[in-house]
Amino acid sequence: MQSDPGGFLLVSPCLCGGNHGGVQVSGRVTRDLLARTFGATRFSCLSYGTGAGPHESVDCISSKLKAAWRSAVLRGSARTLLFWHIDLLKLLPLLRSRGSRTFLFLHGIECWGPLDAATEYLLRFVDVFVTNSVFTWERFVEKYPRWSHAEHKVVALGLGEPDNH
Repeated sequence: MQSDPGGFLLVSPCLCGGNHGGVQVSGRVTRDLLARTFGATRFSCLSYGTGAGPHESVDCISSKLKAAWRSAVLRGSARTLLFWHIDLLKLLPLLRSRGSRTFLFLHGIECWGPLDAATEYLLRFVDVFVTNSVFTWERFVEKYPRWSHAEHKVVALGLGEPDNH
C-alpha cells in the first residue's frame, strides 16, 4: 500500500512476537503509537529480520533482497523516515527522496562500536539523531565526534510506570 507522501515510515528490525529484546519491544510500542497517530493511509512500517519464529505481519520481511525491493517500492511514500536501528540505515538510499527528513534512533551499544564504511557514510544523511539517554548520545559522539553538533533529541523510553506502592 502506498502511503500519503506527507506520511511517516518506520524502518525497524523484525517486530514479530518471537523477538523480545528492548529494541523490539520499544519498536512495537512505537509502531502501534505511530499507526494510531497517523492512521493507515499516512503510516507504514518496513520491518526486516530473520526473527525467532514465523512472521506475524506482512510488513516484516526476512530477506535482504525483499527488503531492498520493498524499500524501492516505498521510496517517496513518506516525508518522515524513522530508522529504529542503525544497521537498517543501509536501506536509506532506496527510501530517501527529496524533501524527506531522516531520523535515526540510537539505542545504545550498537552505535558505540566500529561501524562499517557504508553506515558511516550514510550517517551524513540523517537529519536528527534520537537517543534513549544522554549517556547513549555522549558515548556515540565520543566514538564519532564528527556528529557532536548534529541535531539530536533524547527520548526516555520508560515503557512502564514505576511502582510507587
